[in-house]
Amino acid sequence: MTSCKTIGTLADKWDKTSEQWPEIILQAKVKAVHEANPIAVTELCPNQRLQVICLEYDNSALKAGDHVEVSGMLTNSFEGGVVIDPCSTRLQQD
Repeated sequence: MTSCKTIGTLADKWDKTSEQWPEIILQAKVKAVHEANPIAVTELCPNQRLQVICLEYDNSALKAGDHVEVSGMLTNSFEGGVVIDPCSTRLQQD
């Protein structure tokens, strides 16, 4: 299990020439959800500088402030962020 604080380090260590994408499980808070049918682009980790993007291939019922467990593949990183694609989310009870 990784966290919003450690996912950036994980992405930095990932060998992008490898054909294997790391599978991750992340507990995070939802920052925003942008829906573009049929994909939901969910921004996570609102209190971190690193932008964490989750691509869900069905419309997300999540909203800003929800606490979720995210599982998926860390498929890309960019200056200031990482992408989990595909990812699935499960709402966590407070």
